[in-house]
Amino acid sequence: MFSDVNFKLAVISSLITSGTIDLGTPSAFLARVDKPDYDIEEDGYELSEAAYAYFRTMPLSAEQLGAVRSLSFDGGLPIYEYVFPFWTGETDQFDSASLADIQHVPNVERLSPAMLRDTDLTPLAGLQKLQVLRLQLSGSGWSNLDALLEVPMLQSLRVFGTNFKADGDLAVLGQLRAKGVKVTVL
Repeated sequence: MFSDVNFKLAVISSLITSGTIDLGTPSAFLARVDKPDYDIEEDGYELSEAAYAYFRTMPLSAEQLGAVRSLSFDGGLPIYEYVFPFWTGETDQFDSASLADIQHVPNVERLSPAMLRDTDLTPLAGLQKLQVLRLQLSGSGWSNLDALLEVPMLQSLRVFGTNFKADGDLAVLGQLRAKGVKVTVL
């Protein structure tokens, strides 16, 4: 279902945080899916290919996906302890390709999409329940900000940095404000 396993990891992390799924401790999980004698102190400095493959194929029900209300892409997500216990968060190996898989979590209300390679906001257009969006500073800049005009429940937009790609982005921010969206640019 997901085209991007790293996006799926962020979704699974949200499900862990909300208590919707319980994978047990990272040590027990890795002993179960990687190898019985998995030792975090010894093996945790490298990606567990077995755990990564497990999450790639892990089925998620429509009910579980519908339970995702908050979605964040951040180096400190709990899911990374299950695939790479001592990952520093300083590499891009868990960056998501894009926001294209957002369609699989239609009830998301809060979104903080950092760690993205493609910063096109078009996939957000029409998200019916999205209320809070936090856009982190992006090296490549955010594109298609006008897609946010098609997010009917958007109440708050916080943009860290002002690296917009299009000249019309400031006009879009004005239109969002006129619709009652609290826009903050830091």
